[in-house]
Amino acid sequence: MLQKIGMREFRNNLAKYLSATDPVAVTRHGQTVGYFLPTHQKPEKAELESLKMAAVKLDELLISSGITEDELVAEFRQLRQKHKKPTDKQQKKTTFGAMKERVEIVGDILEPTSELVSWEDVNG
Repeated sequence: MLQKIGMREFRNNLAKYLSATDPVAVTRHGQTVGYFLPTHQKPEKAELESLKMAAVKLDELLISSGITEDELVAEFRQLRQKHKKPTDKQQKKTTFGAMKERVEIVGDILEPTSELVSWEDVNG
């Protein structure tokens, strides 16, 4: 019998279902919205040969450049960190500065924007 699972269950445990061998029906509010049919294909011989050739080419490039694999990985990590966008939690540490580098101030307030407040009240 085909196992039925909710969309949230499927999403939260996707890795488990990707490695499974049995198909499942994915439901939303009790109604089947789709089926997941796992396929486990062995890599084709051509794919494996391509990967081996790429590894040989990479080794040749590293030797000709005079750098090690560790140096390459370190440089990659450094570049990745440099271009990494800050998370919302890192960016919004305080209310002030939350819009830093997102907004440009191009002028100043010259007069009140509402008739409810007089300029004298604001200016003192």
